[in-house]
Amino acid sequence: ALEASPSSAYTMSNQGFKSRMRRMDGGYYFADLVAQVSDLSPELRVRFTSPHPKDYPPPLLDLMAERHNVCNHLHMPAQSGSTTMLRRMKRGYTREAYLDLILNDVFPRIPDVAIS
Repeated sequence: ALEASPSSAYTMSNQGFKSRMRRMDGGYYFADLVAQVSDLSPELRVRFTSPHPKDYPPPLLDLMAERHNVCNHLHMPAQSGSTTMLRRMKRGYTREAYLDLILNDVFPRIPDVAIS
């Protein structure tokens, strides 16, 4: 069982977790798991990482905006600022997808977000 002390922080990885899949047979969205961890204690700091822009669905961003113990930080590992290069690298996302996510989904919900 997880226990929180005043200095506790947990970092969760969204890698390999299909955040946009439909719930089937009692499954969970990644946002549900983040919410459950943040419910453990108001003193607990919760962070998460994601390797792909599609893994930041609106419910997860809303959770970040609503919960003071879910860190307002997004780690977005952009491997290139060039869509052409990303295509050559077969990354499955574009520079435009990242910018659209940040400008149209993230900033309106979480104006003070930190992005690395």
